[in-house]
Amino acid sequence: MNKNYILGLLRLFKNNFLNFFKKRPYFFKLKDLKNTYLLTNRNEQIYITYPNRVGFYFFGISKRIKKLVESFGASNEIILNENDTVIDVGSNIGEFSIGIANKVKQVYAFDPDPSIINSFNSNTKSFSNIKHFPLALSDKSGLINFYLKGDTADSSMIENGSDDIVTVPSKRFDTIQEIISLDRIKLFKCDAEGAEPEVLKGFGDIFKKIEYISIDCGFERGISQESTRDDVLKILETNNFRIVNNGLSSNRNIIIAQNKKIA
Repeated sequence: MNKNYILGLLRLFKNNFLNFFKKRPYFFKLKDLKNTYLLTNRNEQIYITYPNRVGFYFFGISKRIKKLVESFGASNEIILNENDTVIDVGSNIGEFSIGIANKVKQVYAFDPDPSIINSFNSNTKSFSNIKHFPLALSDKSGLINFYLKGDTADSSMIENGSDDIVTVPSKRFDTIQEIISLDRIKLFKCDAEGAEPEVLKGFGDIFKKIEYISIDCGFERGISQESTRDDVLKILETNNFRIVNNGLSSNRNIIIAQNKKIA
């Protein structure tokens, strides 16, 4: 039994005790499936890679997913419909993707972290309109170092002090055939753990196809944990996007921008 699993069980015990004491309808179970972990509560379930993160689901699995979708504006500020295509960069175990999949035509999810693939595949297997790309988006194509900090959800292609380094494929967004063939992208959601400027610099002319960009610019870049806010704003404004929500009222610093030529 690994340390992460033991920590997850301890946190689960604490959550269940508090929920019982406060008469909340949540009692969680965690099952080790070797390549992933199954977290269940009544009629809800989700596969997670790092059991120490069970605390995110304290108020229920569906509520966690709903809150994540809302944080990127995909249920209030950006109205999605059945003909839309959405890009999910930093898809991790697939929470955002499955949170919107029933609303749209197609979701393209990107994440190079090899440790989350089993959980992602398990969570999305019932959604035929979700396609996963196990690669990083950047301003260049090739092989890059990817620094793993999955237990804190801080894995990044920007050096972050981690000694757990893997080599992953990287591509410019404007070189991916499925993207090139699209006429329109409704929403480009991005949580790249500090690599947001590099992701945007790989767009090229694809900027013209995107109606909304919702991007996490929190303090996550590199060892010094800097914000990418200023660089991201400059890139967005240079490419004819107006800021719909500057993200300053959010603890995640999520900027939502709309293409002026599509609006």
